[in-house]
Amino acid sequence: SIIVAGSFTSSVFFGLVAAEATGLAGDTDMFVAKADQSGNWTSLFGFGSNGTDGIDSIALHTSGDIILTGHFCHGTLGEQCELEFTGSSFTFNKTSNETEGDGFVGRFSYSGEDITPVWIRTISNENAIHVFDVTVGPNGGIAVGAFHNGPLEVDEFELFGFEATSLALIQYDENGNVIW
Repeated sequence: SIIVAGSFTSSVFFGLVAAEATGLAGDTDMFVAKADQSGNWTSLFGFGSNGTDGIDSIALHTSGDIILTGHFCHGTLGEQCELEFTGSSFTFNKTSNETEGDGFVGRFSYSGEDITPVWIRTISNENAIHVFDVTVGPNGGIAVGAFHNGPLEVDEFELFGFEATSLALIQYDENGNVIW
């Protein structure tokens, strides 16, 4: 199988399979799509909020799960924002209405034609976050790179950051617990 992920504006088509953005016209949401070994698209999932959302990197976990990183609810400063996973009852909220949007890292099971969140963690601060890379080590640990401005909140940890663009490298274990 081939799995691709990214962002789209308004709607996206993979063969005969389509997804529409949460806010439709002009809204940017994220997608994950799967093709079989012959290149035929077999499934497509769109996820979105009332803000700008996107998947910025993808990696294959040693278990066969996929690791996705990205951003959600960008452009929603002062507003409540919830990311909805199409075809699932799972939702994910922005950390605070006083933030510009959050980043995320998540582990997803993609079995058959279903995608299921195993765990998702928020990366946040008062400005927009750009989670740009993810890699999985041989022991299943997950390393994430993120650009941010100002202090960064990762679970119960707060990382120092300059008002100009700063770089954070965050290491998670395979269960989504922050190691460093």
